[in-house]
Amino acid sequence: MVDNHESHYDCIRDFADIMEDEIDLDCEYASTGKEALRKIASWDPSVVLLDVFMPDINGYEILDGCEGGTAPIIVTSNTSTEDIRDCALARGATAYIQKSNNPDDMERLFYILAELSDLKEIKH
Repeated sequence: MVDNHESHYDCIRDFADIMEDEIDLDCEYASTGKEALRKIASWDPSVVLLDVFMPDINGYEILDGCEGGTAPIIVTSNTSTEDIRDCALARGATAYIQKSNNPDDMERLFYILAELSDLKEIKH
């Protein structure tokens, strides 16, 4: 997960713990875009959850830096606009989801993460 707000990562991590019997996800956290590019290259994640607005380099630049990678990337933002979604998808994102702490939205996000993770495993 790439997000400059550690509280959002904590929320995702807590929800992953709650759903551990249903969905098996190992989480890594990067708080900057540069750290994200290093971790993505060295860890080879099954799926990446990427905040579009980062302090050093934005999510679009991270998408450009991951071009040709095998991990599906879900772009997130607190702001939901068609421009953000369209730009992310045009740069190679697999999906765009607005950030939410609503339990139903979190559950939907986790099922999408699990589904995309399984899709990557099938490709190999």
